[in-house]
Amino acid sequence: MPKMTGGEAVIQTLEAEGINTFFGVPGGENLGLFDVIHEHPKVCPIVTRHEQGAAFMADGYARASRKAGIAVTISGNGFMNAMTPLAQAKASSSPVLHLTGLNPQALVDQVSAFSYYVKQAQEIPYVIRDAMLRMITVRPGPMALAISHLFGQVDDIEIRESEEYQGKDGDAKKIAEAAKLLVQAKRPFIYLGERVVRLQASEELIRLTELLQAPYFTTRQGKGAVRENHPLYLGAGWDAPIADEVSDKLMNSIDVALCIEAPAALGRAFSGEVIRSSVDEAEMAQDKSSKLAIGGHTKKVLSRLCEEVESLGGRKSEFPRELIAAFKKEALARDMQIAPLAIETLKLLRSALPPDTIVTSDSLIGLWGCRWYEILEPNTFHFPNGTLGFGMPAAIGAKLACPDKPVVAIAGDGAFMYTASDLATAVQHKVNIKVVICNSHGFEAIRHHQIRRFGRAIAYEHTSPPDFAVFAEAFGAEGVKIDSHEQLPQALEKVLKTDRVSVIDMPLAIPPM
Repeated sequence: MPKMTGGEAVIQTLEAEGINTFFGVPGGENLGLFDVIHEHPKVCPIVTRHEQGAAFMADGYARASRKAGIAVTISGNGFMNAMTPLAQAKASSSPVLHLTGLNPQALVDQVSAFSYYVKQAQEIPYVIRDAMLRMITVRPGPMALAISHLFGQVDDIEIRESEEYQGKDGDAKKIAEAAKLLVQAKRPFIYLGERVVRLQASEELIRLTELLQAPYFTTRQGKGAVRENHPLYLGAGWDAPIADEVSDKLMNSIDVALCIEAPAALGRAFSGEVIRSSVDEAEMAQDKSSKLAIGGHTKKVLSRLCEEVESLGGRKSEFPRELIAAFKKEALARDMQIAPLAIETLKLLRSALPPDTIVTSDSLIGLWGCRWYEILEPNTFHFPNGTLGFGMPAAIGAKLACPDKPVVAIAGDGAFMYTASDLATAVQHKVNIKVVICNSHGFEAIRHHQIRRFGRAIAYEHTSPPDFAVFAEAFGAEGVKIDSHEQLPQALEKVLKTDRVSVIDMPLAIPPM
C-alpha cells in the first residue's frame, strides 16, 4: 500500500468517485487538504467568502449533478457558519458531504442525516465510500465526517476503484399488490416528494403515470421530479389540502393515492387508500395510516411497479381530463388574484430561457415559482426548504456541475444580500451565472405578515438600498438595471449571450401566499 497523507487520500477517493470540485474556506486544521491540490491540477477547490456560501454551493452542485456535493469547513466557527445551509440540505434530502473537525455532537445531529468520527487515515477511502452509499441508497441528505485532524497524517492507504451503488430492491409481493390496487382503482393519483429527484426516478415516474393514466403533483421540494408540460401534471407546491370547490371535488374523488417519497402527513390528506414508497424505511415505519408501505430504492421500486402494472394491462379508463383542466384553471385564477405580477414575471422568465436552463431560487419569487414556473426538463428548478440566501450560491454550484447548461438565480433583494459576498467567488472562478434580483427595497414578506397581524408594518424596509447594477460592476460582474418586469426577457436575452457573471436589478414587490 502506498504511503500518503489523509488529505491526499480524500482527494484521490473523490477523484475515483468522479468528483473534482469542493467548496470551502481554508483554515488551520484543513490546510493539509488544500496543500494536496498542488499535485492534482484537475481538482478545483472553490474558496468562498463565507462558509454559508460554501455549503449552499455544495448543495447546488449535489442537486444539479446528482452526486455528492463536498463542503469543507474547520470545526467551531466554520462549522457553525455552515449550519443553516446544512440544515436545509437535510430538510431537502440533498446529499452534501461535510468534511470538518470535531464539533458538539448534538449540533452535528441537528444538521446531518448521518455523522462519523474518522479515527485513522487508513479509514478515509472506506468511510467516504460508505458515506456516498448511505446518501444515495439509504436516505439522501447531508453527512458529516469529523476528519480534518487526519489531513496531515501519513499512513499506508489503499485507494480502491469506484463501485456502482446499488439500492435495495422493494418487496416483490407488496409491489404486485400495489399494482393491482392501482390498476383496479377508479381514480388513482400520484403524489411526489423531493427524493424522486435525488434518486433519478423521473423516467420511471412518467412511464407509471401514463400506464395508470393517473394525474400527479408534487411538494415544493418535489418540483423538478418530472417535466411539467405533461397533460397529467397538476402542479407543484401544494403542500397542504386546498379548500376550493374543484380541488375538494378532485381530492375527494381519489380512491387510491400513491405517495412516493412524500411525507406521511401529506398522504393522510387523501380520503381513499394510501400506498407509500420510500427509501427511508425507518421513517415509513412510524406511519401506520397507509394501506401499503414499500421500502427500497425509489428508481428500482418504480421500475418494478411499471412492469407489474404493464403485465396487468394497465388502466383502460382515463382520469377525467375536464377535472384536471378545471383544477388548473381554478388554481391559476385564485393565485392571479393574490400575486399577478409574480406569475407574469415567472411566465416571462420561462419564455426567455432555453428548456434546459437550471433555475435556482429562494424568497417569495421562489415560492411562487414552485407553482408557476414551468420546467421542461427534470431537475432544472431548485428551491430550499425554508431559508434565504440559497439562490445565488446554489447557482454557482449548479453551474460547476453542469457547465454546458445556462444557470439563472432569481431571488429577492433581501435574500440576495444574505450571501452577496460570494458574487466575488463567481467572478473569480469565472462561473458564468446570471442573477435576477426582484428588488422591493426590503423584506416584502415581513411587511405583509406585519400588516396581516398588526395592521401596520415597521423595520422591514431597506432605507438605503444599494444600486445592484453598480454593486455587480464593483465585483467585476456585468450589472443591468431595468425599469419593469416586462423588460426581463430582453435583459436576459442580452446577458445570456455574454461569458460574464451578470446581475439584473429588477423592481418587483410581490405578496406571500
